[in-house]
Amino acid sequence: MKKRIIVLSMIFCMGLATIACGKQDSAPETSEPVESVEQPVEDTVSEESTEDVEEDSEDAAQTEVWCGYLEASNKELSGEPDEYGVIRAIIYDAHLDGDTFTLEGTLNFKNDMSQDPIGMVPGDVNTFKVDENTKYLLYGGESGPEEKTREEFEEIFNGLLDSGLFFEVEIENGVAKTVNIRS
Repeated sequence: MKKRIIVLSMIFCMGLATIACGKQDSAPETSEPVESVEQPVEDTVSEESTEDVEEDSEDAAQTEVWCGYLEASNKELSGEPDEYGVIRAIIYDAHLDGDTFTLEGTLNFKNDMSQDPIGMVPGDVNTFKVDENTKYLLYGGESGPEEKTREEFEEIFNGLLDSGLFFEVEIENGVAKTVNIRS
């Protein structure tokens, strides 16, 4: 009995599917053609002075953030996609000479510190300037960032090149504003 009910149900479903597939999916002939109407649109763009706009765009273009992971032992993976297809931002070597900080590897690019990466910094060797106003910060733990002198940071940094920690530098007008290492 149960078998007959199942067979009858299947036949009924196949019949419905056959009927539904046989229908034409066209609109009825009683529908009216659609006409397009063009109307002029007023320009409602604000009349801000172009000097203000140029100044704002210059400020926005002058700040950028470069970032990557300190993984010297994974040099061969730098710039290669991971298992999800995301390009690996790996810094495998770095050094601070005079007023120039040189990073070797693949770096991500962001417009500001709170943004997710939006692109890659071109090239395998990238440099930026540092000056007496550059802040060197170590993040980790509950006490917040710990500011270091340039000399302290350089000493600590060399020991962290294969730590897997996150490295981030905020560059403003071509000079590093902050250089960060985060856990």
